[in-house]
Amino acid sequence: MSLRSFYLALAALTLVSFVPLAHVSAQENNAESAEQADKMSEEEIQKTKKDILNDKILEIGKGLGQKEMAHFYVIYSSYAVINMVEDVKVDVANAVQACSENNPDMESKIKKRYEEWEKALSESMDKARDNVQNMEVAQNYIPRSELKELNGLVKATRNETAIKFEKVPVSTPEACEFMLTKMDDTQTTMVTLLDKTISNFPELLKKTQE
Repeated sequence: MSLRSFYLALAALTLVSFVPLAHVSAQENNAESAEQADKMSEEEIQKTKKDILNDKILEIGKGLGQKEMAHFYVIYSSYAVINMVEDVKVDVANAVQACSENNPDMESKIKKRYEEWEKALSESMDKARDNVQNMEVAQNYIPRSELKELNGLVKATRNETAIKFEKVPVSTPEACEFMLTKMDDTQTTMVTLLDKTISNFPELLKKTQE
């Protein structure tokens, strides 16, 4: 894996997302954006959160060897996947609430499926968090305070994208049936992503050495 490929993969992970189970309207949240801009320096105003995150990744990666690079990639990808799953969980919880309130005849089925879905994701999330914490402790190439800052930038980058849109859950019977179907897909996909973020380290290390 070349350095270029490595950094492209990192950048792509930040933008990983799933189609939310809601109607998304492209409405700019100008008030919140303006408030954030007031708190930023002139130089920072010229950069998006994604730019700042990418600069941070490049800064960390400059002095890393191949093994350290692979280790860092797994830590970073874990941050990206965990934050993405947290966002999806919020969207699904909002959709479940709207569907239950507007379709009383479906409420029992929806809540039963949601409880199963949420339990499966929470178990994988807990395991992923424990694993990435162990990887943070096991390394000595970067202070943990910088890793904490990096994780904060991952969250901020996703939030910057999210506040540009107003998400309004759709709660027609058809939309709610579709939501139930998508919960099957997202459970499988996200549990797999969470479980593989750490277990793929040996394979990734091998690729960096090819």
